[in-house]
Amino acid sequence: AYDLVVVVNPNNPTGRHAPADALRAVIEASPESTRWWIDEAYLGYVDPADSLAGLAAVDSRVAVCTSLSKMYALSGMRAAYLVAVPETVAELRRWTPPWAVSLPAQIAAVTALRDPDYYAERWARTHVLRRELAAGLAELDGFDTVDEGVANYLSVTLPRGGASAADFVRACRSHDVYLRDLSPMSPAFEGRTERIAVRDTAENARVVETCRSVLAELRSPVVEGAL
Repeated sequence: AYDLVVVVNPNNPTGRHAPADALRAVIEASPESTRWWIDEAYLGYVDPADSLAGLAAVDSRVAVCTSLSKMYALSGMRAAYLVAVPETVAELRRWTPPWAVSLPAQIAAVTALRDPDYYAERWARTHVLRRELAAGLAELDGFDTVDEGVANYLSVTLPRGGASAADFVRACRSHDVYLRDLSPMSPAFEGRTERIAVRDTAENARVVETCRSVLAELRSPVVEGAL
């Protein structure tokens, strides 16, 4: 049995999401000695009601954390919160400083949480923009797969035997478009997968056109100069 299982749900970098009922069933079937840490930083892109925070409040094996950096666009504030039974919270307080969250971060976090309608509208808009970006990338000649997921990013995978993710990211960078090579995160990506953040309509269109150009560049044979 594992001592601790960490689950990022929805996942980063894949954007895949395990439904709460399915994850709850796995937790309930696990050994009593196994503790679960659930990171729900991107849950707003699915449904906040799908959170396991309620389970964490009563099950001593489960802790749920949420960063406000992602869904609430407060990355500079470094604010987050944890849901767990009092005994777990007391245990963790032994290892955390009393100044873990600055006053500006506290003010920004509370202000953000008081305006759920604004963020719900932004998350819904992100879904539309992500689908548009995925559709544009899927039309290009050169990607093996386009995986949309549920969050504010998606991933594209290059065919085997061609250019690597590192090559692709480097070429995009020369066009001032910055993507994330997922190769260092896991060998499962086989050095072929990149993550692309969802932006506004104009920037998404620019990303698609840059990918189109770079795919064409990488397909073109290198012609050496005459000797």
